[in-house]
Amino acid sequence: DYQDISFKNSQKKYIRYTIDRVHNLNGVDYSDLILAYAIGNELSKESIITTNLNHFEVNKYEGKYISAPSGSSATECFVAEMADYVKKYEYDTYGVIHLVTYSNMQFTESLLDCSFLDFICFNAYCHDTRLFSVNELGSYTGTYYQGWLEKMKRKFSNKPLLISEFGLSTAPGQPCQGGYPDYSYGGNSDESQAEGVAQMWNDIMTAEYPVAGGIIHEYLDTWWAADWSRPASMPIEIDENTHNEKNVHEWFGIVGLEGKSSKNYSVRKRKAFYRVRDIFNGDAKK
Repeated sequence: DYQDISFKNSQKKYIRYTIDRVHNLNGVDYSDLILAYAIGNELSKESIITTNLNHFEVNKYEGKYISAPSGSSATECFVAEMADYVKKYEYDTYGVIHLVTYSNMQFTESLLDCSFLDFICFNAYCHDTRLFSVNELGSYTGTYYQGWLEKMKRKFSNKPLLISEFGLSTAPGQPCQGGYPDYSYGGNSDESQAEGVAQMWNDIMTAEYPVAGGIIHEYLDTWWAADWSRPASMPIEIDENTHNEKNVHEWFGIVGLEGKSSKNYSVRKRKAFYRVRDIFNGDAKK
């Protein structure tokens, strides 16, 4: 329940902790290196719906720096309140204000409108996009991914749109469900991962309505990631000491941490690493 008072107070405590570390980590102020604060990432569909149903009376938030307009949902008001608190605490304590955003996902795009924030963020993956594109193809590349990007840019035409996560998993314990242009949730080969990441970047950069850019998910494999593809009846298990071949979320790295245990692993730059390096060097054809 995002409107629960104790929960909101705990989040404000964590916000203070984070901002204090940014401005004073071992005596060093790193705030000049911060582009923006993302106050949340992929709030669950179930929690959004539950919060909204339990708090019909919460339909706007008026803050000093950020406000959610009348008619907003209780979850949108929560996001606005936390964003406003970020700006207020940082300015009152350190005399500076950073941009604030929230990283939404394709599954909750219709449930959560955060256009009152400084810019729009979405974690968006090509293997999910056909579910949400309404068969819209991109104006330049002709992919469903670019079609969805252009749809979102039209919806949020007055704010910059940043793709805060995009990438592909090479989890070998998952079957490959397809190649170009949608690729697979897991089981992508090194070649497909490199091709797909480059394709999504091209979709972002050539969209008819300009997109601010994208952030690749991710640099290194994450062994600690929860397995969100498990049946809902199974408990969440996190084991940071093993690389689970069936857990899609542990294999998104363009640099692999590969091995059976944390005491026996190797670091390998996947083909996507070199493709990304070439793209950022201005040579996307390599």
